[in-house]
Amino acid sequence: MYVKLTGLAVVLAISAALTAQEVENKAAKPTPAEKARMLLDSAAEMVAAARAEVQVAALMHLGDNFEEIDKKRALKFYRQAFAAAASVDDASNKADLQAQVTGRMARLNVTEAIGMLKMMAASDENYSGFRRHDALYRIAQQLAKAGDFDQAIAFTEMVATTGPFPLGVLNLLLNGLPPGDYRCGALFATAVSAFRAKPQVEFGDTISQQWHKLPPQAVDSAVKAMVDWVLERKDKEGEFNATLSSEKGTANFASQQDYDLFNLVHILQQFDPKRAEDMLMRRPALRVMIERFPEGRDSMGNNLSSSTNSGNRSADNQARTQLEGLANSRAEVALAALNEDPQKALDAVASIPLPERQAEVLGQIAASLGEQDPEKVRSVLNRASKLLSDVKEPAPRIQPWLHMAKAAHGIKDDQAAWGYLGRAMDDVVALYKRDTDEKAGNQAIREEWPSTQAGRRVVASATAMFSVDAEPFLVKIADPEIALLARIEMAQILLGLPPTQGSTSFMRRTKQ
Repeated sequence: MYVKLTGLAVVLAISAALTAQEVENKAAKPTPAEKARMLLDSAAEMVAAARAEVQVAALMHLGDNFEEIDKKRALKFYRQAFAAAASVDDASNKADLQAQVTGRMARLNVTEAIGMLKMMAASDENYSGFRRHDALYRIAQQLAKAGDFDQAIAFTEMVATTGPFPLGVLNLLLNGLPPGDYRCGALFATAVSAFRAKPQVEFGDTISQQWHKLPPQAVDSAVKAMVDWVLERKDKEGEFNATLSSEKGTANFASQQDYDLFNLVHILQQFDPKRAEDMLMRRPALRVMIERFPEGRDSMGNNLSSSTNSGNRSADNQARTQLEGLANSRAEVALAALNEDPQKALDAVASIPLPERQAEVLGQIAASLGEQDPEKVRSVLNRASKLLSDVKEPAPRIQPWLHMAKAAHGIKDDQAAWGYLGRAMDDVVALYKRDTDEKAGNQAIREEWPSTQAGRRVVASATAMFSVDAEPFLVKIADPEIALLARIEMAQILLGLPPTQGSTSFMRRTKQ
């Protein structure tokens, strides 16, 4: 099991531990910085006992924290992490981890980071290149800061010869180069050539973001190449559904071609208006969206949320996608009203169609009220709790519980706060059982398990609220490898650093 105790048991156990601590000499309690250093030092000693993939993750996060304390030691951890990644069996996971380490190394030593990236390219002949893009971005970022755009461009173009063109890096460099610099047009022309050889659908977003800054001839060539590719790629009817939502409205797409063209039509209209008009005549659904949002996503404002389903999806899944998009949009509306009028925000919650999103927004509203009206906060939290009782899946319940814990802590009801944290940890237990199921468990690296990421968030929230007094939470985590990562996360919060933002992945084990 991940955690041995239920939410109520966690509350009682932690309350007892805190009572015992109060009896101790308060002067003996370490400061947050001292406790963080103790946790990091003990975590460093525990790393060797973990499997290779967990070693890499732990060493990376140790390096993250030691960048603030001891940069030489941080460098040591990153070197150890890169070396440990070589022992990861799965080639894809190894590439992911090496890229993450390389990106971190770039913050401290860009020359070493370049060497790591070159080693990655040389060690994997079938490597597509995508996993290196984040690391390359970090390297280019450091080179751009130093004003060395020529090296950044040369290295970017070299990496692009072994995989797709790194569009994030392209945007970074185009945004950093002086307006009108000849290198902008030359670099973009290279990207257009790379697109023709190895198309990427994301190139359309780059065109949309950058076209105002580029030579018209280069934009003309790019947008026509992108439109040609989109139209040549055939849609499979009934296998795509997407929704874009903002406070300005919702755009629904049943065609991937329409979805990809949505952000390009207004640019094509500038360079080939006749073709743009002919295309819209043949695509009435797209025409309706363009009439509502003439400049594509740019017309929809900043608070834009999206959801996409592709493949042979059922009608239920497509409906769920649209529902989630609508829920996100209405949640944004409710939260936008919060600063102006909390009651207006509360009234808007009822229009959110998913109970878990309602509960999450209610938790955020309650946390924002602080100590102004404790009874109002309790009323809002009770409303959120009732909503979560109707949510059957554990994952979407966790974030609402954490917002609710923060709200309870804000009105000095720490017993309730621990209770909500305990409920969140109960849901982490349920995720852990899925991740470790013997027949259909998770084959992704542990760093990306839903239970790892969720457990880390719970520990981070508890530490943000209770500082060093949150340490009893660690002993409730029975899995030693996940406890190791949680220990580092607690230290990170005690140091005043932001919580780890990681992605989740579930790769189902084949049933036997």
